[in-house]
Amino acid sequence: MQVTKIAQQKKNKRRYSIFLDGEFGFGIHEAILLESGLHSGDKLTHYDIAKLEHQDAVYAAKEAAFNLLKYRQRSVGEMRSRLYKKDFDDAVVEEVVEHLLDKDYLNDEEFAETFAEDQLTRKNIGPIRLKAELSKKRIPDKIIEDTVASMYQKFNVVDLAREAAEKKMSSLRNVDYETAYRRLTSYLGRRGFPWDVINEVIDLEEWD
Repeated sequence: MQVTKIAQQKKNKRRYSIFLDGEFGFGIHEAILLESGLHSGDKLTHYDIAKLEHQDAVYAAKEAAFNLLKYRQRSVGEMRSRLYKKDFDDAVVEEVVEHLLDKDYLNDEEFAETFAEDQLTRKNIGPIRLKAELSKKRIPDKIIEDTVASMYQKFNVVDLAREAAEKKMSSLRNVDYETAYRRLTSYLGRRGFPWDVINEVIDLEEWD
């Protein structure tokens, strides 16, 4: 097949339409066009076309990935998921993820530590909840276990539970002991604290 025309697209000036044998063949980003050195009159095989389309998809996926990273750090699993949702195929997603890992734009250990410290500092959550939140971010199980162990050496779990309880207690001053106890234990349980920690923290006698 012969390239008979290369035309800048009207809706996106950074993309070009490649015409083959007088008919539209495919579109590519200007960066891929310049890199390829493609000119009108060149001959392309099906392999050549597939290679150009793959390079174009990788370029688009990288742009999408860097756009996501502008807003916040991402886990490897999150990045894969977001790129799949944008309909990039497996080969493209894996190539982009590998590139981001090589450049250290993705690092699950650093992401998990930063995310976990933020959660504990702002939300006073316990280890059960933290594991769940890290899992939602698609962090591998081994990194989750290591991160949780590290964080609760740095932050005392009983102190975190006590702080969370103190914040909740103000809304329980005017209810009876049993109701207050039930609501507070339920609240701390939802925040991910184990029962031994909850039992150690709760002391409702001062409310009598």
